[in-house]
Order: sequence, then C-alpha cells, then structure tokens
Amino acid sequence: MSNDRGPIPPHSVISSVWGRAANVDVERGEGSWLIDRSGERWLDYTSGIGVVNTGHAHPKIAAAIAEQATKLIHGQQNIVFHEPGLRLHERLSTVLDGGPWGVFLSNSGSEAVEAAVKLARRATKRRVILTFRGGYHG
Repeated sequence: MSNDRGPIPPHSVISSVWGRAANVDVERGEGSWLIDRSGERWLDYTSGIGVVNTGHAHPKIAAAIAEQATKLIHGQQNIVFHEPGLRLHERLSTVLDGGPWGVFLSNSGSEAVEAAVKLARRATKRRVILTFRGGYHG
C-alpha cells in the first residue's frame, strides 16, 4: 500500500498491535470529515474514537484550546483544582443528580470502570466485587 509520500510505513515503524480500518494518510479534518493528502474526503465514522464529537477544527473548540494552552496544558483533577475543571464540575452537578458522591471525571473507560468498582466497594462496604476478566473498556 502506498500514498503520495510513498509506501505506508511497515510494521517495524508502526506496530501491528492495532488493526486498521483503512490505510488513509490524513492531512486534516473538517467537521465530520477527514481529508487525505490528495484532497479526498472520508467520513470520520469513529469521531476520532470518541473525542471529536463536535467535529474536527470547530472554531470555538480550537479557540478555547488555544486560550487554555497559554494557561495550563493539563491539571489532573485528582491532584489540583483549576478554574475550568471547577466550572465543569459545578455545571454538571446542576444537570446531573450526583447524589452524595458528586461528579467524577475520567479520561478512559478503564479509569471509569476502576472508579466504579472502588465506589461500589465504598458504598456497599463489601470487599468482594464480581467483575469480568479480559474485557477492554478504554
């Protein structure tokens, strides 16, 4: 397989651990579309695997990212407090019933499942929790 820059890199460069739905050499994204180096448009049916639900290069999102990048790139929620995180927690708590536990943010399914198991232990006071092995949650 090749593209206008030559052959798609061999597995010695890019691991074959993950399969590929397509060997598309993407140059940029616009809304729900990916544009390859030849200008062909591809529908991003994965939404960037869940992190691009507002579309690629959305002007408001890009501006907010650029502004925030001048202040703080990453402030892990369980380590530090910061204004955008606090605003998000407050806003979510007004639309969701967080009960006595409040709002918990995670960056992956794995982290969310781990937190759910810990929360179940805490809420039930039980040490044994049934879980599935070998499942992938992100």
